Amino acid sequence: MLAPALTILLSSFLLFQVQPILAKQILPWFGGSAGVWTICLVFFQSTLVLGYAYAHLLTRRRVGSRQFVLHIVLLLTSCLMLPIIPGSFWKHDHGTEPALHILSLLATTVGLPYFLLASTGPLLQRWLSGTAASPMPGRTIYRLFALSNFGSLAGLLCYPFAIEPFAPVHTQAWAWSLAYGLFVICSIGYAWQRRRQAESAPALGPEGRESESPLAFTRYAYWIACSALGSALLLSATNQMTQNVASVPLLWIVPLSMYLLSFTICFEGRSGRGWYERRFFLTAALLATGAMAWALFADKGNLSAYFALPLFTIGVFLGCMVCHGELARTRPSPEYLTHFYLSLAVGGALGGLLVGVLAPKVFDGYWEMPLALAALALLGVHCCSDEAHGRTPRSWTVNAALAVLATALILLLLGRLPSAVDSYALPWAKIVQGDARWGCGALLIFSALLLQRYRLWRTVALTSLACTVTFGWVYYRGVSTDSEFAARNFYGALRVTETPYGGGRLRLLTHGTILHGSQVMQLPQREMGTTYYGESSGIGRAISSEHTAGRPLRLATVGLGAGTLAVYGRPGDLFRMYELNPAVVEVAENQFDYLKDSKARVESVLGDGRLSLELELERGAFSKPEQRFDLLAVDAFSGDAIPMHLLTREAFATYEQVIKSDGVIAFNVSNRYVDLAPVVERIARGAGFQAVLVADRPQGPGLNLPSDWVLVTRNTTFLRQPEIAAHSTSIASRVGLPLWTDQFSNLFQVLK
Repeated sequence: MLAPALTILLSSFLLFQVQPILAKQILPWFGGSAGVWTICLVFFQSTLVLGYAYAHLLTRRRVGSRQFVLHIVLLLTSCLMLPIIPGSFWKHDHGTEPALHILSLLATTVGLPYFLLASTGPLLQRWLSGTAASPMPGRTIYRLFALSNFGSLAGLLCYPFAIEPFAPVHTQAWAWSLAYGLFVICSIGYAWQRRRQAESAPALGPEGRESESPLAFTRYAYWIACSALGSALLLSATNQMTQNVASVPLLWIVPLSMYLLSFTICFEGRSGRGWYERRFFLTAALLATGAMAWALFADKGNLSAYFALPLFTIGVFLGCMVCHGELARTRPSPEYLTHFYLSLAVGGALGGLLVGVLAPKVFDGYWEMPLALAALALLGVHCCSDEAHGRTPRSWTVNAALAVLATALILLLLGRLPSAVDSYALPWAKIVQGDARWGCGALLIFSALLLQRYRLWRTVALTSLACTVTFGWVYYRGVSTDSEFAARNFYGALRVTETPYGGGRLRLLTHGTILHGSQVMQLPQREMGTTYYGESSGIGRAISSEHTAGRPLRLATVGLGAGTLAVYGRPGDLFRMYELNPAVVEVAENQFDYLKDSKARVESVLGDGRLSLELELERGAFSKPEQRFDLLAVDAFSGDAIPMHLLTREAFATYEQVIKSDGVIAFNVSNRYVDLAPVVERIARGAGFQAVLVADRPQGPGLNLPSDWVLVTRNTTFLRQPEIAAHSTSIASRVGLPLWTDQFSNLFQVLK
C-alpha cells in the first residue's frame, strides 16, 4: 500500500506543478494574455481524459501481464521528451490560431509525460483493488483519490511560495524533469512487481469484491454534468479574476487550489466517506453563488481587488464543494472505479472546452460566468429538493412564495427592482451602501440559516436562482446596452459604445471593464487626445517636448487601443503602432477616426510588440541611428491586467536598441491594483537610464482621466525642459524590490 500511495502522491505533485512552469515559460510568447492559462488548462484536462481512458482500457483485461510491459515501455519512451523546455521555434511561429498553437506546443513538449502522470492514479488504484493479492474495500480505495488531489494541491501551492520566488523558469523545468525521472523509476518498479504478482496469483472473483448492478446512463450523465460544472466555474472565475488584475501564476493557482482542495475534502475523512454534507455546504454555496453574480455588475464591474478576489476564491471553493460532493455521494464500487474516473475527466475537459475554446468563439462578452452561476443555482435547487424528499418538507407553493418575497426584498435593498418602482427603491438602496452592506450581508446569512432550520431549503435555492438570473440579466444589459460594436477572441472582449457629450456624441472603447480610449465624434474636439493621452498626460507632454526639436518625429507604441496617440501626428512624422489583437486593429481603423485623420504616416504592425521589435532587430531594421525611434510608448494592457513580459530587464534591452541615444521610453503605469512605477525605475536604473513620474490628475469631469506615465531616458536636456520638469517627480526606490526579468517577477511586492 505504501509504495503505490507514494507513487500516486509524487505523480499528482508533478502533474499540477508542471502547469504553472510551462504556462509561465510561454506566457510572453502570446502577449501575456489571460487566455494562455485557460488554454493550458484545456490541454491538461483533455490529456487527463486520455490518461484516464488509457487506465480504463488497460485494466479491462483481468488476467495477463502485457499491460504492465506496455506501461513500462511508455514510461521509458516518455523520458525522450525531457527536459520540458519548449523549442525556440515556437516563439515566432504565430501563423495559426493562438489556441491551436498553444495546444500543439504543449503536446510536443510535455504530452506523453503528462499523459502517463494523469493515468497513474486510476491505474494504480485499479491494480490495487483488482486482485486477490491486495484487495481493498471501496471506501478505502477512494482515499487514494483524495491523496492524489492533496499531492496536486501541494504541488500548486509550492510553486508561488517556494519555487517561483527563488528559481528561474529554466531551472524549474530542469528540476521538474529530474523529479519526473524519479517518478519513472518508482512506477517501473511497482509495475514490475505487479506483473510478477499477476503471473503468480489468480484474479479476484466477484465474490471477493464489492459489487453492484450495471450503472444507469443517468448516473454517468450526472457525474459528467457535475464535473463539467465544477471545471466551468473554475475557469470562468479565473478569467474574471485575471482579466483585470494580472495574468500571473498566483491568480491562476489560487482558484485551482480551491478546486483541488474540494476534491480532497469530499473524498477523504470519516473512513473514506468524505467530509461533504449537504446540510453544511449547500446553503453557503447558494449564498456565494448569489454574491458572485452580484459582483459581476457591482460598481460597474470594478470592485476592489481586495474584495473581489476573496469573494470569487471562496465562491469557487463552495461551488466546487457541492459539485464534487455530489460526485463523492454517488461514487460506485471499485468494480466501476475507472468508469467513474473517466466520467470525471470527460466532464472536466468538457467544462474546459466550453469556457476556453467555445465561449470566445460564440460569445462577444464574458457570458460564461453568469451561465455557470445559474447552472450552479439549478444544481442547488435539485440537491435541496432531493434532500427534502421524504422528510415532510414544506410544499413547493410555500417555498416559491417565500422565495419571491426574499428576492424582492434583496432587489429592493440593491435598487434593482423594475423602473416602475425605482422611486420607491431608491431610499432603500442606501441601506446597502458603505459599511452598512456588511450588516445586510450578515442578516442575509442568518435568514438563510433560519430557513434551513425550518426545512425551507428550497426557498434558499429558489431565491439564489432568482437573484443569480436577475443579476446575470443586469450584467448582460450593462455590457450590451448602447453597443456600437462588440467582439471577443483569445485576447479578450472589446466593446465600443456611444454616449451623449455636449451637443455631440462620445465614442468609448472598453477592454473587459476598463476604458481604453474615447473620441468625441464632432469637430473640433475630435482632434483632441482623451482618457490617458491628453495634452497634460505624461505621454502628451513627452510628444510636445519632442516636437519642439523641430524635426520629424519617429514614434512607436506597443499597444494600439483606439489609436489616440495618432492625433499628435504632424506632416513628416512616422507613427508605428504595434498591436497583438487583430480585433483592436479593426476597431481603431473602423470605429474611431484617429488613425485615418492623422497628419502623420501611420503604420500598424500586427503581433506582440516586444516580439515584433525583436524580429525587426534581427532583420537589421534599426541598424542605422536614423531608423530608430525618438519616442517609444509601452501601453499594452488587457483590461487592467499587467503585461509582465513587457516590464522586464530583457524587454527593456530590446527597447533600448530601437530608440535613439537621446530617445525616450514612456510606460503607462496607470493601474488600480499595483504600483508599477518602482518596477520601471528599478529596471531603468540598472540600465543606466533616468526615470521620472508624470502623474496627471485632471480637475473635474471631462475627457481626460487620471493617468501615471513613467518617462525613461538618458537625455537630461529633455528632463530639464519646463514642460517635463515642472510636472514630473522622481520615483522613490522601493527597498527590497528585485529586478524583474523574464525568469522572475513578484506581484506581491508592488500591490497598492
